[in-house]
Amino acid sequence: MTMDYEKKVQEQINQYANNALRFFPPDAHKYWMRNYMTPKMRDVFGVDHFIDMYLSAIPTDKDHVNILSIGSGDGQLELALAQRLIARGQPEFTIHVTELSDIRQQRTRERVAREGLQDRFEFHIVDFNRAFIPGSFDMMFAHHVLHHIVELEFLFDQIAEGLAPDGVFATIDMIGRNGHMRWPEALEYTELAWEFVPEHWKYNFQFNAFHEKYLNFDCSKSGFEGIRAQDILPLLIEKFDFSKFVAGGGFMDVIFDRGYGQSIDMANPGEKALVDFLSRTNELLLETDRIKPTMIFAHMTRKADVPAEPVIWGNMTPGFAVRPVAPSED
Repeated sequence: MTMDYEKKVQEQINQYANNALRFFPPDAHKYWMRNYMTPKMRDVFGVDHFIDMYLSAIPTDKDHVNILSIGSGDGQLELALAQRLIARGQPEFTIHVTELSDIRQQRTRERVAREGLQDRFEFHIVDFNRAFIPGSFDMMFAHHVLHHIVELEFLFDQIAEGLAPDGVFATIDMIGRNGHMRWPEALEYTELAWEFVPEHWKYNFQFNAFHEKYLNFDCSKSGFEGIRAQDILPLLIEKFDFSKFVAGGGFMDVIFDRGYGQSIDMANPGEKALVDFLSRTNELLLETDRIKPTMIFAHMTRKADVPAEPVIWGNMTPGFAVRPVAPSED
């Protein structure tokens, strides 16, 4: 790995070292997820919460299940999953939590210890661009992690090899343009929306700046944010079979997200109506193939000789969701 890579590793660790610097999803984003993504997830996965999407990928007919969390962050999701497994009556399980940052993994250790669940967890510091965790796993999951990975081919090969024969790899992640930029056809609609959204929507809390013109910023310039996002879905299709698949997002999710979305007042009927208008417009553009999605929810298995047809929402197959990239755009 190059010096540039080592610099990005340190930037990535520094980015999450201080919890106070993290922005949680604003009300507008949570509203969009609840009203435009959760119904799709419910239809395909039979659940209303993303944690239960991961829970539903864990087998119920085994005395002991081995679970690998790929990039566990501060461990909130992993702890919640453990608590759900206990409530479900799972007799024995081990969740392997993995993280690049020992700062974040220490937070996980403390969180798990407070709940007295240390015997249910194993802890690993690992850089998934370089290494993997040996073993056979009944379920592996990566929650908003893949868009930070450079060596996707290596990682996906390791996941496929480490999955038990009937194992499931589950993910929720961003699959739009690298650096979370908008593709030109989506940017056209984002910039059009910028002409009529309220002025206070244009303040970006992550940049601490007002943007009169929408800033199509490449987030991968620092750390690994969205470093190969556009390659994720094509490579998943190449390496795995999909059993369940949902996709969404497009031109508007960046308006609702952490940067700009903090400014949106969902208690204001006019602003809430505008969020609905942009969301419904985005759904229509997805259905008519004018734009491609930026987010996926997926359950996958090892490649089979004759794969079963995946359960999908609407016409959005994994292949339909891929945005072809011209050489000039790469």
